[in-house]
Amino acid sequence: MKRIGLFSLFMSFIVLVAACSEEMVKVDVPEGLVLTGGMTFEEFQKQVVEEEKRDQVSQEKEGYITYTLPKKERDEQLANMRHEIEEYSNALAVDPAFPSIERVTMNEAIDEFEVHVDRKAYEKSMDSLVTISLSMSSMFYQTFSGIEQPEVTFMIKDEATGETIDTLTFPE
Repeated sequence: MKRIGLFSLFMSFIVLVAACSEEMVKVDVPEGLVLTGGMTFEEFQKQVVEEEKRDQVSQEKEGYITYTLPKKERDEQLANMRHEIEEYSNALAVDPAFPSIERVTMNEAIDEFEVHVDRKAYEKSMDSLVTISLSMSSMFYQTFSGIEQPEVTFMIKDEATGETIDTLTFPE
């Protein structure tokens, strides 16, 4: 019986050591990226606890929300964010809601995008609005990557000539 008790105690210790040795990271996210629609920090914190079963959300710096999470989990989230941004960028070229967009490319850091367009169609459309959603996703990705002042630049290029029509930078 003592062996079972000692074994259980030993296994509990192993689990505790493994849990304590997991590298944790803190990510400071500007409130404006997560507190939308008049949501308060308290409402956001409650939502995170209920939906993500996570209570490591705090306000350590003025104007920021701090996530504390295992590095491995943060890295998985970054990979998922990258995948979603890539999929959304690729989908824009075939989305009938944005007829001027021919293709979208981005750099490795996800802070520069080239949006290749049919110039005539682009100039008559509101297709530049896609940069808003892409910029929010990009800045969130950069923030989780550890960049304190995320910025994203969009070069709108004429697909036929390669000429840069416009350059947009967020935040601006």
